[in-house]
Amino acid sequence: MSRKTVSIIRAGRAVAFCLCLPLVGCSGTRKDISNDPTYRTDYATNQIYQAKLPVFVERISLGFGKSKLLVEKPGRIQNGPETVDEYHRGDKKKWPNVVGLIEPKTKIRITKLEYEHDFEMGDLFYIYAEVLDGPLVGKVIDVHLISKRLERGPLRGRVPTVDPDFLDLVRD
Repeated sequence: MSRKTVSIIRAGRAVAFCLCLPLVGCSGTRKDISNDPTYRTDYATNQIYQAKLPVFVERISLGFGKSKLLVEKPGRIQNGPETVDEYHRGDKKKWPNVVGLIEPKTKIRITKLEYEHDFEMGDLFYIYAEVLDGPLVGKVIDVHLISKRLERGPLRGRVPTVDPDFLDLVRD
């Protein structure tokens, strides 16, 4: 093989590598920390909480046809309603990513806690819960965005803890 052919092959491999890199990403692996005392958080599996304020449930894409339901405070959803009143009065077709609303007194049960060390974002935590009543009953949601974050333990990340403005512990 000539030097020119070898150079072309190497350049092609480099281009293929660069094109595949975004598909792989630089994210770390997720770890189930539901029963791991290293990660000190107020949340624990099977705890039941009750919503104190209304919050939106948004479907977000994870890529490759996967999605999850993320709980957001009013006014925090990009291209979404600013207020609960706007959501109730508005045309819901304008916000296709908004699945619904968790109203006050809706109960949720914590099902799983996950930790991920992401090379780009740092330490990330996810708190999953099942909706126990209301229009979204049976749906699994991620409540980490309505949680407070505190510096705890050996981690550089901010561990999510219950925000008493949004959730009340009903049963431990």
